Amino acid sequence: MACSDKCGLGRNLRPRKDMESNSGLTTCPSALGWGRGRGRGRGRGGAPGRGAMRGHHTRDPQREDAVGPSPQDRRGNLHENEEVLEPSVSSSDEVLEPTVSAVVSALSETKISAYEPELDFPFLKDSNTISYLRSSQTMFVMRGVSGSGKSTIARALKNLYQSAVLCSADDYFMMGGEYKFRSDDLGSAHRYCQEKAEEAVRNQVNVIIIDNTNVKRWEMKFYMDLARHNFYHLVIVQPKTAWRDDPKVLSSRNTHNVDEVTIRKKIKEFEDYVPFYYAWFLNKKDSLMVYKKCYKCLVECIESIPGFSYDVLGPGGQDCRAEEFLEYFKLKEVPNSIYHCTSKFLGGWKSGIEGRLEYHQNADVQRACGQSFRISMTGLIVTSTVVAVRIKLTSKESVDLYDKPEENADGRLPRNFRHLKGSSAHLTIATAEGIPPKQSNSELLTIVELETNKIKKKASHVISCGVADIWNRNYCSITFNTPLEINTLFTGS
Repeated sequence: MACSDKCGLGRNLRPRKDMESNSGLTTCPSALGWGRGRGRGRGRGGAPGRGAMRGHHTRDPQREDAVGPSPQDRRGNLHENEEVLEPSVSSSDEVLEPTVSAVVSALSETKISAYEPELDFPFLKDSNTISYLRSSQTMFVMRGVSGSGKSTIARALKNLYQSAVLCSADDYFMMGGEYKFRSDDLGSAHRYCQEKAEEAVRNQVNVIIIDNTNVKRWEMKFYMDLARHNFYHLVIVQPKTAWRDDPKVLSSRNTHNVDEVTIRKKIKEFEDYVPFYYAWFLNKKDSLMVYKKCYKCLVECIESIPGFSYDVLGPGGQDCRAEEFLEYFKLKEVPNSIYHCTSKFLGGWKSGIEGRLEYHQNADVQRACGQSFRISMTGLIVTSTVVAVRIKLTSKESVDLYDKPEENADGRLPRNFRHLKGSSAHLTIATAEGIPPKQSNSELLTIVELETNKIKKKASHVISCGVADIWNRNYCSITFNTPLEINTLFTGS
């Protein structure tokens, strides 16, 4: 879309590029259109098949290997007068229908809590997490050699989430109730498993369970891509059993008669999976709700605050209409993303990020994976480079999981300013062309410093959703009248 003759966005405005942060936030590489691909996957091994992942792919700036579908058929214009959806806030006090399914679920939870410590996962025991997962879409990918206990976890998930679909290559070899493995059919077995997962995604099943050994990282890639491209939370699950690395015990416990020599080889080949980042992920319904709220708030600021576009965008934004302002940030249409708040950016194995493996291997981080956390949406920041939601982490556990060295909360960096831990927590909503999502981090910390140092504001304006404070240098912070609490799922990606 071309800007008007009066608007200088196309001619004069150049986004700031003062990116100091090495870690930050980006949105998931998937489109928020609700359409699903059709057809059946025919990929071999870990390669993506056709069907649910068909379409042009785009690259996630934080992931070297991630791709996403074109949003051309998956977007729809939203306007400022559209109704804002309520977030999916679950509670331990939520009353479930007294059905047989609910009774079975309650009994399952009690049994797990009392007698099966190897099933000590939040998605099997925590009532808030269970309630949230029943109203969201999540794919669990099991990992572990034969006999380690991964199928026990998979069955517990299937028993608890009654409508879940369990996908396993082993099912291909079941004949008349007996397991009859044929090595020549292994490729067909995995294609069968992939197709079953694709069908579950097309049917928008809430919980999908992939129960294969997935010893190598590439063996999970098909399912990881399928989940990301179709807006599913992705949780990688490994058994906690004491014998999971003991080939002798594993050979005696596995149900498929895999010998000790083979199991020893598989243990040696097992590859750890280190995500590019850990984060609190919203589901697609709440992502749309957040987008609509931000859209409505921005339109009101542009139309009711004199000179707002100029104050935020600089000389290039003078006389800029709401339509042109939103086009500058590519906010006129539903974004091809679900939002998340990064707790720690790890990068690839060559990234050299301090504390990368230590964070990934931290017991508290691993314990929190697959757990629902409530975060609070307190406001919005708007600068010439980013639009981001300010997030307050509402529990000590979530604050402890948050690790952004650039906050200098512990005073390790040679800087005068130390930020409170969690003060840079945010959701990146949009960036100007050419600006990476990590810019939100440094922009928010600059605004925090302006507020903390009580730097004089250029102006403050009361709007329907709160108060908009504007400083020189193109910084605006909008504080909402009432914070909005949203449930999320903590996991890696």
